[in-house]
Amino acid sequence: MPGIVATAEVVINAPTDRVWTALTNPDDVKQYMFGTTIEGEWHVGSPITCKGDWQGKPYEDKGQVLRFEPGRAVAYSRYSPLSGAPDMSESYQNVTVELRVLGGRVRRVQSARSPHLRARRYTGSDAF
Repeated sequence: MPGIVATAEVVINAPTDRVWTALTNPDDVKQYMFGTTIEGEWHVGSPITCKGDWQGKPYEDKGQVLRFEPGRAVAYSRYSPLSGAPDMSESYQNVTVELRVLGGRVRRVQSARSPHLRARRYTGSDAF
């Protein structure tokens, strides 16, 4: 898949189960994803949707769960009509989140492959 891969890491001072719940529980996701409502089952092959409002524009992103290892990793495809790209497999972003235990803390590593984006330098509040 062409495009770019963006990766971000953060160390969280919380137990793995709490971080995992924050990643997969719709009520928790809504708190840190700007009110996004996520719907679907966390099983490989299951469809998922993310609905919300971004800068005054309603959206409904869709995708499919690609990987699910409770407490360790989740991956999913994601298509957003707001990207302006056509709804075809080449336009879907693949997002992977992995948790790695570091003593009593958790390192959260998230990467996203975006086929329709070109490389650009992100700084400050532009970075995810």
